[in-house]
Amino acid sequence: QLVERQFRLADDYLDFATQYPPLNGSLGRNGVHAVVKSHIFKILYRFIDEHHDIRDKLGNSRQTYNMEHILTLVKELKGRYCTDDGVAFLVD
Repeated sequence: QLVERQFRLADDYLDFATQYPPLNGSLGRNGVHAVVKSHIFKILYRFIDEHHDIRDKLGNSRQTYNMEHILTLVKELKGRYCTDDGVAFLVD
């Protein structure tokens, strides 16, 4: 249940962040994506922490500069925990 809930929350958050992107502000040119990445780290921290490759890609500010890249990484992480029909399972 936890896996499904957290990924559903992340999916909903990314839908809203795509539809209503954060405003540019004092965070610089790519600051908007820094906000989204920060929230995704917080929502999925226990899963990101187990998969260092995705954590490193998501944390790399030079690579993760757009929503499409963030969406791709979350989808990849979700694929490691959920089947195509949405059933969650834990990977050793």
